[in-house]
Amino acid sequence: MNLRIISDIHEFLAFEGKWSQFLTACINDDFFLSHIWINTYLRQKFNGHRLRILLFETENGIISAAPLGIRKGSVITPSGWKLPIVTRTLHFIGDGHSPRCDFPIICDSEAVVGKFAEYAVAHTSEWEMIELRQIPSTSPNLPFLENAFSRLGFEVSITKDAICPYRHFDNLSGTEASLFSPNYSKRLHRLINKGMKELKSSGKVEVKVYHDCQPNTILESCIAGIESGSWKRKAKHRLFSEDMASFTAELIHAACNTSQLFFVTLNVDDAPVAYNMGFIYRGKYYSYSSAYKASYTHYKPGYILHREVIDIMNRMNMVEHDFLMGDSRYKQSFCNRVRQNYVVRVFNDHPVSRLLYGLYSGLRQIYKQAKEYLFTRSNNGSSRG
Repeated sequence: MNLRIISDIHEFLAFEGKWSQFLTACINDDFFLSHIWINTYLRQKFNGHRLRILLFETENGIISAAPLGIRKGSVITPSGWKLPIVTRTLHFIGDGHSPRCDFPIICDSEAVVGKFAEYAVAHTSEWEMIELRQIPSTSPNLPFLENAFSRLGFEVSITKDAICPYRHFDNLSGTEASLFSPNYSKRLHRLINKGMKELKSSGKVEVKVYHDCQPNTILESCIAGIESGSWKRKAKHRLFSEDMASFTAELIHAACNTSQLFFVTLNVDDAPVAYNMGFIYRGKYYSYSSAYKASYTHYKPGYILHREVIDIMNRMNMVEHDFLMGDSRYKQSFCNRVRQNYVVRVFNDHPVSRLLYGLYSGLRQIYKQAKEYLFTRSNNGSSRG
């Protein structure tokens, strides 16, 4: 097995045809491994990071890939503390925005993961920690990661990450009862019906769908208008930033004419009051972003629109409606299954890496690891002096 490394964004852009062809044969691909998503993320949000897309090739062609990058930044502890320690982390591209990450693979997961571990050993000078977040429990690669690194002498930590609630549509009759049981409670059903009734009494209500549309600024304006008056204004850390707006606009333009973008609005008197944006990919709908105007909170517009979207997806014969990340009761109320994600962290023998291992493996080890780190740093300073 040979390993080829793409380290230039322009090289990956030119690789679109081969990447898309490779994904069609993979057993675990999704929209967030597509060339559209990765390329958009690289151009919008990858500044300052070093690209490391690994291609695992045999005589039959590419059998797997690892869409990775190296970021440099301060250490954030599991409890959210920011430490004055700069570290380099080998990570999945877009792990802060993609709901799931993995190595897209055609076959031979164990050999691919073993080759990846060998690559990591040969390049320990580039990283202090490998952090592979949001690997789904169904990943064919997950069972081999711990053993592949442990046998090479690395410390490995595998813990639970975010969960992904989703609605599975197989064998459903299409009736409202079958769509939303068992978690779709009678109380929620009444709330949505009441909200819709009151909304209709306030004006003309319409659900508008944008699919197979040409790139335009209508969708961007709609998002901006709703987000500016959104309920998210009360939670400042969840505001729709200019950076996110730029990324979303680029994503809309990239996915608009591929039949993958799906955009729905809930309108009252022709004015959008709520939106849902997602992507259709191989029979699954990934609900990526949504919001509603805070002034309409009383009518439950978020619930109303998601009920409409789920109904549309069922009629379109989708296999799955995926709410991506989050364990809120709001999301789970529409779902009948939950997918658990995991985070895999690997540490080398660098002093900073040993300190990180202490932070992530247990508080009782922090003091010991910090003491070793400070001792090593002191000795290095003395030797330089």
